[in-house]
Amino acid sequence: MIKTSSGKLNQLISMLSATAISLFFGAFSLSAGASGAQQPAQALELSANRQGEHKHYHPAPAGNAPKEEAAVKMSIPDLPLLNQDGKQIHFYRDLIKGKVVAINFIFTTCTTICPPMAATFSRVQNQMGDRLGKDIYLISISVDPAVDTPERLKAWGAKFDAKPGWTFVTGAKPEMDQLLKALSGYSARKEDHSPTVLIGNDTKGVWTRAYGLAKPALLVQLIEAAMNGHDVESLEKEANSK
Repeated sequence: MIKTSSGKLNQLISMLSATAISLFFGAFSLSAGASGAQQPAQALELSANRQGEHKHYHPAPAGNAPKEEAAVKMSIPDLPLLNQDGKQIHFYRDLIKGKVVAINFIFTTCTTICPPMAATFSRVQNQMGDRLGKDIYLISISVDPAVDTPERLKAWGAKFDAKPGWTFVTGAKPEMDQLLKALSGYSARKEDHSPTVLIGNDTKGVWTRAYGLAKPALLVQLIEAAMNGHDVESLEKEANSK
């Protein structure tokens, strides 16, 4: 048996205790350091994932948004179609020829942009007053003619208090596709159709493409300009010359 003094024994115990404590805190520090390194990486990854998710749903930046109105040239086919009363019409000769018109593109099962666009047309018709059906005509063209029968269009228009002078158009899909392509309102998927309004004066050959969700007052201003034979470019030139 090895003999030792109580002083040396106490010194040995103290040294062992100090070593154990040092090793414990050293391991804790390493663990905390690794955890701290992981947390920023995890936060960065989560942030990147959230940005990826948000990127899909956020609207395009204002700088990439299309101009709200622009002058365009039109070539309109005279196709046999149907209005909301089930009456056969020829699109150009019955709805466009010699008239001032505003045209938008809708479908009755739409739950996103179509109801606001129809509500905008409803406000426009109210602002035009008794000029609707005389000086200006509104036209809503279905981008889903297989579903949008004349009866459905009439019922849908009634929700927005459509008055005489506001015509809803449908027909056989081949003719409707041809019409939509001619008016630049065609899309392979109806959900992807553009919120566009075409405003034109057929007699003057003046056509303007505007944003369908613009304020009704702006659309009325563009309609009145078309009545006077002015398109957007001529309005801008006139304003800049003053």
